Amino acid sequence: MYYIGICDDGENTCFELERMILSYAEQKSMDLKTAVWYTGESLCNYLKEGNPLDVLFLDIELWKMTGIEAGKSS
Repeated sequence: MYYIGICDDGENTCFELERMILSYAEQKSMDLKTAVWYTGESLCNYLKEGNPLDVLFLDIELWKMTGIEAGKSS
């Protein structure tokens, strides 16, 4: 099982990226779960709870906390 996260303040961007990931996983018969966050703060909370994450697509320019700040604090 792979855990893939997407963090971007653009809902359409998140939707399209998640759609592409799930389509690829289906073609390759991969077992994965996706999670989507729209803020760096919500991503950090998820990680602080000890949840797994194998791959993260992280936008650099977010509303309050930047992607770089989120990455450093995780």
